[in-house]
Amino acid sequence: MIDFNDPYLIERRSKADAAQAQGHPAWGGAFARSHSLAQVQEDFASATAEPSSAVVRVAGRLATIRVQGKAGFAHLAGPTTKLQVYFKQDKLGEALYQGLVKRLDLGDIIGVEGPIFRTRTGEITVDVHHVELVSKALLPPPDKWSG
Repeated sequence: MIDFNDPYLIERRSKADAAQAQGHPAWGGAFARSHSLAQVQEDFASATAEPSSAVVRVAGRLATIRVQGKAGFAHLAGPTTKLQVYFKQDKLGEALYQGLVKRLDLGDIIGVEGPIFRTRTGEITVDVHHVELVSKALLPPPDKWSG
């Protein structure tokens, strides 16, 4: 049963309201993809540290997010794989970075666009030049330890 007085739910709802106030619809969005997450992993397996000339558009559910200061990393999860994305305020612009990226939560569904590169740790990553909120998650994902 959902407790509508849960502070976590109230916080997520306020983030959704703030995103909508800034022109980012919180629900019912659509995002045209050029690749699935698995296709990016396959097609760009030989990617280097230099950004590719090809730009991909992918969407997925936020499985992890680590945003600090003016940059951050996240993982988008699909049915079979995960893909890392890299957010940077210089590329997205302050309004989009501060107004949307810093308000993202685990479970949100987003769409991103940008070239592919490989990080120093060897992970295939999308260098995000554009991000859209497709759907805001009001409830957190289930705890992986308690099932």
